[in-house]
This record gives sequence, C-alpha cells and structure tokens, in this order.
Amino acid sequence: MEILDVLTNMAKTGRLGPVFSGAEWSDVTAVLGEPWDIGTMSRNRKWCRGSSPTETLS
Repeated sequence: MEILDVLTNMAKTGRLGPVFSGAEWSDVTAVLGEPWDIGTMSRNRKWCRGSSPTETLS
C-alpha cells in the first residue's frame, strides 16, 4: 500500500488503522503494542524551532 492510499483512506474515514477518535486504548495497543514513550507538552512552553534541536525557546 502506498502512502497516498493510506492518507486518502484516512481522509475518507478519519481512521489510521486501529487509531481513530473514540478508539479504546486496549484495542489500539492490541494491534500496535504499547507505546515506547508517553508524555505531554506544557502549554507554557513552545516547540523548539531554533538552529539546534537542543536549543529551547521560552
């Protein structure tokens, strides 16, 4: 399957494989496995857009 087919199907259905709004965590992890990392981004911080990946903006 080509990436364009995947994106077209996602645009039509709102699903990316087992992942969709309202999907049960257990159903998704049964197919894809547990995530390797889980985290959040504080609303008080911005994504790094500097010249180096380790440089942060405040």
